[in-house]
Amino acid sequence: MALLIIGSQRSDQFAAATREQAPEIDLRVWPQAGPLEDIRYALAWGPPIGVLKTLPNLQLIVSVGAGVDHLFKDPELPRVPIVRYVDPDLTGRMAAYVTLHVLWHQRRMSEFLHLQARQEWKYLPDPSTHEVRVGIMGLGIMGEAAARPLAALGFKLRGWSRSPKQIAGMACYAGRDQLAPFLAETDILVCVLPHTPDTRGIINRQLIRGLSRSGRHPRLPGPVVINAGRGRRG
Repeated sequence: MALLIIGSQRSDQFAAATREQAPEIDLRVWPQAGPLEDIRYALAWGPPIGVLKTLPNLQLIVSVGAGVDHLFKDPELPRVPIVRYVDPDLTGRMAAYVTLHVLWHQRRMSEFLHLQARQEWKYLPDPSTHEVRVGIMGLGIMGEAAARPLAALGFKLRGWSRSPKQIAGMACYAGRDQLAPFLAETDILVCVLPHTPDTRGIINRQLIRGLSRSGRHPRLPGPVVINAGRGRRG
């Protein structure tokens, strides 16, 4: 059984680290793949279109990154399990990014910056965190990580995903049929969805118009969209 590293600009670095941690592995780096029938696992990032289908005994693809859109660009991608990379530091940074921007808009900082630039003093009352409804689209690892600090700060949390989820302290919605009621209960929308055929174009005019239809908080300037989702690669 062999592991093939393919498509990564840092293939040599991955290979060196793998050999150090597991010297017993039969490791190969594309295009020096050797007999293709030996390869059971592929460590991939943006592999050339059509290459993975040439591995007749492939059992697993490991995406060297948080996203998998680079793999789905291949129309003949083998139907084998795909594992994506999860890094605690990256997850923590994403959660911090989302928290920063939710607080920025809850505290109306953009408006204060405009007032400061005009050298104008004007008090803008901001709502308490427990008065603001934050909706998170995408309830995978990133979505749940983003929810934790927001919950600790007291925000009212809503979540939406393609399939049903249950997360403590969050009202969860699922599927296209429940997207409209989710949006109607959202003042600040956070998108952490991956780029897939199902999510392409999901943030559009119609979606934004559906935000906070049940009554926006009077001390917020308007619905807010924070897009921290994974965009298309290439």
